[in-house]
Amino acid sequence: MLAVRAVARGAHEVCGKPIDAQELAGVVQRAFQRADLELEGRRLATGDAPPTLRVLRDETERRALLDSLARSGGNLSATARLLGVSRPTLYSLLRQHGIRAD
Repeated sequence: MLAVRAVARGAHEVCGKPIDAQELAGVVQRAFQRADLELEGRRLATGDAPPTLRVLRDETERRALLDSLARSGGNLSATARLLGVSRPTLYSLLRQHGIRAD
C-alpha cells in the first residue's frame, strides 16, 4: 500500500529490499524508457510536433492504472474489475508502466 501511495504521489518506481539483479535491470530499463518519453514530451511541449499516439496511449494508460489503484485502495482484483481487464493483464500493464502494487 505504501508503494501505491508513493507512485500516486510522483515516485516512478519503488524497489523492495534486498534488490534482485533482474529487478534492478528492469527498473533501469523502465527509467530509460520514461526518460525517452519525458524528452519526447518536452520536445512536443515546445510546439515542434503533435504528440504521437504511443505517447498519448502510454500517458492515458498510466493515469488510468494509478487512478484505479487509488480508487480500489490498492486491491488488485478490484482494480482489474474497474479497468475491465483480467488480473494477468493488469499485472502485465503494471510491469510495463513500472508500477509496483505491493
